[in-house]
Amino acid sequence: MQHSRPIRFETLSTRSLPVACRDLAKQDTMLREILDQHGCPPLWGRKPGFATLTHIILEQQVSLSSAAAMNDRIRKHCGGRVSAKRVVELGEAGLRELGVTRQKSHYIHLLADKVHARRLRLATLPNLSPDEARLSLQSQKGIGVWTTEVYLLMALCYRDAFPIGDLALIRELGHLLGRDMNWDEVLEYVARWEPNRAVASRILWHSYLARKAQ
Repeated sequence: MQHSRPIRFETLSTRSLPVACRDLAKQDTMLREILDQHGCPPLWGRKPGFATLTHIILEQQVSLSSAAAMNDRIRKHCGGRVSAKRVVELGEAGLRELGVTRQKSHYIHLLADKVHARRLRLATLPNLSPDEARLSLQSQKGIGVWTTEVYLLMALCYRDAFPIGDLALIRELGHLLGRDMNWDEVLEYVARWEPNRAVASRILWHSYLARKAQ
């Protein structure tokens, strides 16, 4: 009789990320040059759970600094911790009073309601296959491909997540290759980095941030 065992994501850690970077550097000259110039990128890990997923929703189509300011406002109003229970109590109207857009207030409140009622259990995502985890997240209103992939990449540290739609990634890849690219071209190009697309994403972000800081 076989015993069922949880399916685990192939994940990254502060220990395995440098190893994965070295492996990619061996097969890709462009990534090797970035690593030679800037070193290994940070893991940029975030704590899994409702608070992080809410923060990522706030980051949709706005600057990271604007989203961080809004997230801080919500956290302070919730007593220092963004929990599903406190957001349910706050309500959509309360979120809008804090400056969250009507649409995002709706998405975040729906998510809070499902998590608080245990109709969505974020803690179980690592026990699912990658595709099942993606479907579980994307079944929630307001959580699309980009939000899902960023959560898998940063909160669960999944090795092969790739945030389709991320403007920094498409801009940096286009800059490095010296041409404008659409997302079909990007997806075709980054397929060469499977199953380490989340590693390559971190390297490209690292390059983008270093270039913008100059």
